[in-house]
Amino acid sequence: MKTYTKGSIVLFFFSIVLTTKAQNFLDVELYGGFNKNYFQAGERVVDYDIQFSSPLGQHAGLNFLPRISEDWQMSIQTEWMRSAIRLDRNGTRGNNNFNNYGNYALGVRYNLEKENHAFYIQPSMGISVNTFHQPMEDFSGVVSRRDVHLVARAEAGVKFYTKSRNYLLLGIRHQQGFVSGEPYGRGPWMGLPVSGSNSYTGMFMGYGINTGNWSKSKTKSDKAEKPETEDLWSKGIYVMGAASLRRVIDPVNDPTDDFQNLSTAFRLGLGYRFGDFSAEAGYAGFRGRNVYQLVNSEEIILDIRHRRFTASTIPVTLRYDRALPMKNSIRLGASITTHIPLSVQNGGEGIINYGGARFIDGQEIPYQAQVNGLATESHGVFFNSGIYAEMPLFRRGLFSIKASRNFQSPAFDRAQVDFQSEGTSYSFESEGTLNGWLLEMEYRLPLHQFFKR
Repeated sequence: MKTYTKGSIVLFFFSIVLTTKAQNFLDVELYGGFNKNYFQAGERVVDYDIQFSSPLGQHAGLNFLPRISEDWQMSIQTEWMRSAIRLDRNGTRGNNNFNNYGNYALGVRYNLEKENHAFYIQPSMGISVNTFHQPMEDFSGVVSRRDVHLVARAEAGVKFYTKSRNYLLLGIRHQQGFVSGEPYGRGPWMGLPVSGSNSYTGMFMGYGINTGNWSKSKTKSDKAEKPETEDLWSKGIYVMGAASLRRVIDPVNDPTDDFQNLSTAFRLGLGYRFGDFSAEAGYAGFRGRNVYQLVNSEEIILDIRHRRFTASTIPVTLRYDRALPMKNSIRLGASITTHIPLSVQNGGEGIINYGGARFIDGQEIPYQAQVNGLATESHGVFFNSGIYAEMPLFRRGLFSIKASRNFQSPAFDRAQVDFQSEGTSYSFESEGTLNGWLLEMEYRLPLHQFFKR
């Protein structure tokens, strides 16, 4: 991930902390505990006997909790996690092999308040990132590889309040990944294929800080002015901004790309709400990859590479949402968007020649390749449809989480790939599109509230 992207994320979180702190609507939790990670062990690839086990790991994290309403909070969570596996060889106890992960999630929390304590449930969605090292195919060095997994999380717990409304926290959490990877490297190095989807179940304890105590002018929560949530969905003009992660469909496994399965997108726009409908248009930017692999007649992968591209579009969106029967401050909706491409920057139409060799069991399989960039005619529109949940945030705006899918995307990058290996010639065309699943975070700011008489 580029430095400016990391900086944007930090500034976004920091602005949330400052805004909510100023309004005494923020809790900050520090927590830690133990976790049981879930792995699948395959058939051993060595002659000696191997026994696989997974001891307990550890995790620790921070949870920022801006208050949305009296019972609801948004959760912005960042977490370090460590897993462990142990391989016992021929009856001899082995050492624990550790792997570190970064878990980042966004969700909501519902609090069931009692006099001196509270119960809560917290669903969330996010990503889990892990990095590991493994030898190169010819064992001439070590390469570093990073895996990124989309995960869903659910936790429940109990809070015990102090006199100052800080609290002790006890909870249980499950994180579930959706796609299996190799968090400890490939089987031939370990002697045993080990796969996992960054899933775990953990118990933790922590301490929650009510930042309202930091303000000398704080008032009791029962006297605080409640947000005018109904007014935010009134008829009128609004501005919006959104950021999303796009998961490509059936990705080719590319070890040269840290975020091989994910790419980023953003959207800015102006809209108008009328009743339960909204219409908006604006500007959107996408990043993508055209990933291709060289495979010989024996189905052996000789090489994997990618070409990057960026595309900008005009998104035209129609939305419809309704308030939940039991909670008027949360609305569920659906949207359909037509993207009209504006411009594209890709790998170009140049020719690249390269060669190499793949080593398997000491046998060298050489190859020579030529990649010829092709012209693209990415003028056709493509579409996005999805569902979302929306709720008030900071009294003035609306925050939503949206799951959607791009479909019927034209090719934004094309390449003709020709290669030879062991006297046999191969040829194919590779395309990069913007199809895929998206997880999007959006903030809308209604403008009519600033022009009230």
